[in-house]
Amino acid sequence: MFRKLLDLLLPVPCPCCGGVLASTAISHICESCQKSLEIINSMGCSYCGRPIKSGVFCRRCKGRSTPLDGFYITGIYEGKMRELIINFKFNDARYLTKTLAELAVETIVSAGISDDYYLIPVPLHPKRERERGYNQSALLVKHIAHLTGMRADYRLIKRRKNTIPQTSLGKKERSLNLKGAFT
Repeated sequence: MFRKLLDLLLPVPCPCCGGVLASTAISHICESCQKSLEIINSMGCSYCGRPIKSGVFCRRCKGRSTPLDGFYITGIYEGKMRELIINFKFNDARYLTKTLAELAVETIVSAGISDDYYLIPVPLHPKRERERGYNQSALLVKHIAHLTGMRADYRLIKRRKNTIPQTSLGKKERSLNLKGAFT
């Protein structure tokens, strides 16, 4: 009875489709949208980020250099996954931290990543963090660390310059925009 009243008085919208979530919902995403997320839990090319089955680089990027040993991808940045991330970053949807962290933890567990690795958030420039009110990457890392027991280092990378937002840039422009941005 109380749950039905709560749903009626304080409906919680799904951040992807706007549909109303039941107060008994486990996630902050409706069941229909959860099913449409392209979760792949795959390794990614260390240069371009495309999903790969093994190795460090995809066929297109073989022979390139990068300081990364490799990384893992939770989902494809399209459709509902893209909407979730955009809401989280730009629409003050901090309540999505738990949901996105849980998706990332599934990837960490399926990849067999041990807890002796460090989680390192990408720092925002102080001006951008003031404008946004939070650093979404740091929030996510904090929650993932809590769920996994992994350590987080929030000071390893420093933002040296305030770059223009990446959303309006192409691939080459993004790379140039970030040149010298971090130490």
